[in-house]
Amino acid sequence: LPTTVVQQLSKDVDKDVRRYIARREHLPQEIVCALAADQDVGVRWMVAGRHDLPTTVVQQLSKDVHNNVRHHIAQREHLPQEIVSALAADQDVGVRRTVAGRHDLSTTVVQQLSEDEEWYVRLRIAQRGRLSQEIVGAFAADDDVNVRQAVEGRHGLSTDLRAVIRQSIAQREHLPQEIVCALAAD
Repeated sequence: LPTTVVQQLSKDVDKDVRRYIARREHLPQEIVCALAADQDVGVRWMVAGRHDLPTTVVQQLSKDVHNNVRHHIAQREHLPQEIVSALAADQDVGVRRTVAGRHDLSTTVVQQLSEDEEWYVRLRIAQRGRLSQEIVGAFAADDDVNVRQAVEGRHGLSTDLRAVIRQSIAQREHLPQEIVCALAAD
């Protein structure tokens, strides 16, 4: 389609037409920017899935009022760390879960998500390859048995700490932080 037709269709009253345009490749940036501010969440969601978004549009969509749009942005590769950090603090647990599964998290974001109120977010962080001893110790004393199980199998844990975690998992009991700290110090 010629650019003038695409421009006209991107302003169409029918949201399905705007959604169709949002999926098209090689759109002029002014159309992408206009569609990123569309009143229809479906149009914005389609834009969030585009690979050719300028950072300003990614930033705008990462603050969208609708969690599905923010979730779509959280799935993008090569996000600037300030956007990843903001999404890690998102009020929607689904967005935070998605961020926790990213491979490119900074140490600060890993620490932030390791203290998340949602057990599944903490679990995703506990399953990461490299964690500080402080985070591993906190996870060993986590309220959630699934998080403790994820930590129990890690390399570098003392035999005593591993045994205590295993026992707390078997008995479905919470492991006090003081015990973890004492065993981790050995």
